[in-house]
Amino acid sequence: MSLGTLIFSFGAYCSNVRTFYLVSVFARMLQGIADAMISISVQSIVASEFSGPKQEIYIAYTEMAIGAGLCFGPFLGAIISVFLNY
Repeated sequence: MSLGTLIFSFGAYCSNVRTFYLVSVFARMLQGIADAMISISVQSIVASEFSGPKQEIYIAYTEMAIGAGLCFGPFLGAIISVFLNY
């Protein structure tokens, strides 16, 4: 995920629009793959570490946190972007 964000930041140094677009699309694809890997691995870790009667509750908490991050992250990022003039 960090590597995808770093590659996305290099798009600011692209000289033409097509290169910027290709770098941005590649970085976003890499971030999407990383997000899928994180979502799967976090659920596996929770399932293996918290076995017992409350396992479903802990899995629900992680799903809720991932969902809230995916829903509110772009909104908060847009607000920060406005204030930083990016």
